[in-house]
Amino acid sequence: VVGAGFGYKLAVDRGLLDPLARVALGIAAGVALLIVGEWTRRRAWDRYAQAVTAGGIGLLTLVVWAAHNVYGLIDGPQAFLMLGAITATGAFLAIVNDSEALAVLATVVGFIGPIVAGHESMPSLAGYIFILDAGVLILATTRRWRTIPWVAAAGSWVLFAVVVDHITVASAIAY
Repeated sequence: VVGAGFGYKLAVDRGLLDPLARVALGIAAGVALLIVGEWTRRRAWDRYAQAVTAGGIGLLTLVVWAAHNVYGLIDGPQAFLMLGAITATGAFLAIVNDSEALAVLATVVGFIGPIVAGHESMPSLAGYIFILDAGVLILATTRRWRTIPWVAAAGSWVLFAVVVDHITVASAIAY
């Protein structure tokens, strides 16, 4: 993995990979991690499967962020939809793996989606927060997971403060 990372860095530094190729490689690597996570889950390597799956979700989230905010390859609504799909996939994989940690990660991705994509492009942020909180509530009660409602409450507060009070994310977290 370290060697692949250095090889990737060398290819970027030498101009061999343009931004589109970087994003495509990131998506391919993220999907590959999700596939390996499922493969290891079926072999009853539960903790390893959860870690690899979380790596895939995290990598896909970073790739969407980079495609939108760093390279400008996708616009805000596309980034938001992609992050929504990653959130839904993460929630589904949390159920499949019976993993509260994956549920927390999916919840975090869900709440950073509007921040990454730019909440100005969203028609109704309050409706989005309501739907996300309702999904978290359903997930938390059916699986008896106690952490994700707290994560959702914090995420709701931060999004509300950022949008309504027009303050920075760091200031909202400090509140």
